[in-house]
Amino acid sequence: MERKGLTTDQAIEQECYSIGEAIGNCLELNEDFIERYCGEKVSAQLLRIPERDREYAIEGSIGEGEECGSMCGLGEDSIVIPIGEIEVQIESLEDLADPEDWVIHGDCAYCTLDSIRFTIDIETLTEAVDSILDTGDDSE
Repeated sequence: MERKGLTTDQAIEQECYSIGEAIGNCLELNEDFIERYCGEKVSAQLLRIPERDREYAIEGSIGEGEECGSMCGLGEDSIVIPIGEIEVQIESLEDLADPEDWVIHGDCAYCTLDSIRFTIDIETLTEAVDSILDTGDDSE
């Protein structure tokens, strides 16, 4: 009989989605972020426009996040964000499909997620950046 409850794979999938939604929103696309987490081609495009326009520019070009090991490289067309671990609040062990897959501490369960990689469609990003620049509003 299959147990119901959250699996580590589901938690990782949810975290990838949440982080993807946060890029440009809660995770500001400022120069520090770009320098640390964005590949060369992504950086080159985003730095062409003011910070306030970057979320709009990247919106249609970002792919779904995927789990990436600690040794995954930052490709020139990607954003890689280190995570470390995912924390999930639980009421009981029955909230988890397989409690052995988790580290349990009190009412929290933890699983490892080294980092998340988002592949960026550089052509789409470039078109969006060019469009923003063509509006003539490049003042900050």
